[in-house]
Amino acid sequence: MLEELIATTAGLKPGKEYFEKLRDLISSYRRDWAQQYLSSYLRTRAEGEIWGAAKDYYKRTYRRAGKPPTVKQFASNAVKATNHWFGGDIATLYRTFGEKSPVTPKRVRLMLPEPRTLVDCIYVALGGTQESWSNLSEDPREAEVQEQRIEDNYKKQDLANLALEYVQLQEALGHQPDLKSLGKSKFEKRAEAIVNNDMDKAWRVYIETIERCTSSSESEVVDTN
Repeated sequence: MLEELIATTAGLKPGKEYFEKLRDLISSYRRDWAQQYLSSYLRTRAEGEIWGAAKDYYKRTYRRAGKPPTVKQFASNAVKATNHWFGGDIATLYRTFGEKSPVTPKRVRLMLPEPRTLVDCIYVALGGTQESWSNLSEDPREAEVQEQRIEDNYKKQDLANLALEYVQLQEALGHQPDLKSLGKSKFEKRAEAIVNNDMDKAWRVYIETIERCTSSSESEVVDTN
């Protein structure tokens, strides 16, 4: 691992002050890297995402015989650039590559001030539990049940994190995104952890959970059963 390589190179040996010295050493390397490369890195990232969105816009325009894509058609591939660099204002993204925006969005912030709060709310509301592989029961049958819960927890955690993308899309579009806009394959791989063998019901439960968590000022966990 990188930490082990750095420690070996610096001559650090395991001991009482090992981790503190290693932490400070890694922080020093990070500061040096940031001073030299962070600005160019961020500029490259921004240009890459903006150019990617613009390329998608013109590709869609060409395929539609010169007719620009609708905001809904464009937004799914523009969401990263819009949220990363323009604070969710898709009209500014349009102007960046010289096109007139068909909409003038009014910013409505749906994301909680601390996104982690939203993720935690959704995880618990979907039935996520705090279990560990290290605490499995010695009873084989009970252990099997625990293992399944843990596997489901991984999927529920992924769904909770995916909710951040859902909210970002909702802010950009001005309405609830559908499953296709969010990414059907990303959801389907994990949906059985909500409702097995019923994709439509799982999607309804999922968006209801997101809406309740985002609308609750105190992020109160709700019962989705």
